[in-house]
Amino acid sequence: MTPREAAFLTIQKAFRDDKYLNIEVSNSINKYKFEEKDKSFYSALVYGTFERLITIDNIISHYSDEELGKLDQNVLSALRIGICQTHFMDKIPDHAAVSETVELCDRFYSKKNSKNYVNAVLRAAIKDRDNWHLPGKDNLSKYLSVKYSVSEWICSEWIDTYGEEKAEKMLSSTFSHPKITICTNTLRITREELIKKLTSDGIKCKESDLTPNGILLLENVPYEVLSDYDELMFVQDEASQLCCAALDAQPGENIMDACSCPGGKSFGAALSMKNKGRIDSCDLHINKLSLVEKGADRLGIEIIFTKAKNSTAPFVGMYDRILCDVPCSGLGVISKKPEIRYKKKEDIEKLPKVQYSILNNCSLHVKEGGVLVYSTCTLRREENQNIIEKFLSENSSFELTDFECCGKQYSGMTELSPYSSTTDGFFIAKMTKKGNNK
Repeated sequence: MTPREAAFLTIQKAFRDDKYLNIEVSNSINKYKFEEKDKSFYSALVYGTFERLITIDNIISHYSDEELGKLDQNVLSALRIGICQTHFMDKIPDHAAVSETVELCDRFYSKKNSKNYVNAVLRAAIKDRDNWHLPGKDNLSKYLSVKYSVSEWICSEWIDTYGEEKAEKMLSSTFSHPKITICTNTLRITREELIKKLTSDGIKCKESDLTPNGILLLENVPYEVLSDYDELMFVQDEASQLCCAALDAQPGENIMDACSCPGGKSFGAALSMKNKGRIDSCDLHINKLSLVEKGADRLGIEIIFTKAKNSTAPFVGMYDRILCDVPCSGLGVISKKPEIRYKKKEDIEKLPKVQYSILNNCSLHVKEGGVLVYSTCTLRREENQNIIEKFLSENSSFELTDFECCGKQYSGMTELSPYSSTTDGFFIAKMTKKGNNK
């Protein structure tokens, strides 16, 4: 099995079965036991094709005498992989990209003339490579959609919310491939000691300027390598670590993480609490809670108690602080999850109702003087600012509260943009319930 053949099969399965791309890539790498060079090429080809899909299809459509919707899926997948190599992978010679793509058709599709057809389309596209045939800027959302391979409705929303210039910068940033950020398990080691240990093992890293326990890895490190340190740290973006800073959980308190899986924010809260107090880590899906339990056990955290719970439904108990990191559309993490580029708007239209229900229901269980934090990893007013503005207008006992981390001040409603910082796109709202619970 060659990397190109494996990439072809992965792309086919991802579209046919609507599979998570990262899971398919990981499974294929393990199945075919690729060496490092082949593994890197295979991964780059799969992710590159998927990330540039709208652009690639637009290029193919200009050199194909068949409508894309009428093409056999094997032929279309081969063309997509071929265009990815010829237009978006600098180190692949054109002749190799064309000949190997044609051979894919020979192996996976034997219909007469399919090889000639693929060869002709690829060579025509190469000859006219500098011309992507982008739509006119008079329809800016469609132009940006094709240029940056993001669904048109997302482009339109971001233009309306942020203006044309900032929206394009945000779309451009979706092609960045952020390095991994980890959070030090301060129950077992200091950040300085962990940096020294990683560095001595040849892993280039530096401390985060935004969070007290964060470490930025300066090069791509396979997760299997990081597993050697899994008792001393856990993977967590700086934005999520800032969310824990906003929660500001204290030793001895009673905390609830309403939508906790896979557990990173519960772990962060436990570190702030110095492993003293109680954290109820809740999630709707009972099968996911094992991730939280295993992670807590690995890190030596003893104060996390998991609960299978629908946070929109009534429950009992009062808490010093509650975190509502709600299900969202994920538009702030497109660079990490390329399938989000192609989300359909109708698939997320019900989210704000669920998000508000979680926030409103959990607010009933915050003690006087307690803290309520709402967060998402998306960049949409409907799921962020609008939710908080509605909640505060209907719940006068809560007020926005600014917070501080590493000497930097953040407003009660903070949005982090991936194009202007090292973090994921993220939204954090910190609110305090009036009164005094001390």
